[in-house]
Amino acid sequence: MGNRAFLFFLFFTIPYSLFPVPSLRAQFEFQMGVTPGALDYADKSSTGQARYPIDPFAQALADELTKTKATDYWTIIGLSTATPAQDVTLYIRRGFGRSEIVILMFIAEKAKNVLKELAHKRVEGARLRELALQHQIPYDSIRSQALSLKEKIERQLRLKPKDEPPVSSTGTVSGQSKQEKIK
Repeated sequence: MGNRAFLFFLFFTIPYSLFPVPSLRAQFEFQMGVTPGALDYADKSSTGQARYPIDPFAQALADELTKTKATDYWTIIGLSTATPAQDVTLYIRRGFGRSEIVILMFIAEKAKNVLKELAHKRVEGARLRELALQHQIPYDSIRSQALSLKEKIERQLRLKPKDEPPVSSTGTVSGQSKQEKIK
């Protein structure tokens, strides 16, 4: 009797516990699926880096500096003249703050230095004041100019009209009561 129980256990119990049961077959089939991280929202071009959606602050900063600076400004600081907002977006995605980017851009402009080199030094631990003093640039004046430009751009971004709120099935705007609609 002992051998029969062992053989039953060996040939029937173990295989059914290791392999899917036919009634549960749908759970074990190979299926195509999309997970939240499967599709990155970045557009991967065939020739270069991934192109991330342009940050609104980066776009506004690029527009403002294009209007107010000389025509060769982007070349001086070593950013792409075609898509400076895309380059600034990459710095934002790498963890640089808004004020920090603007200050680095001003230092690069005054020092006639490439922004990429200054950003690399900053990542290594150099302070903004040290970077400015290395190039004999008054840090306090650059910082005040950069902060005023940053605040101006952020104010413009806040004042932009937002999209209208969605209308619910009752005909009222979400958050609006029916009594407010009647008035």
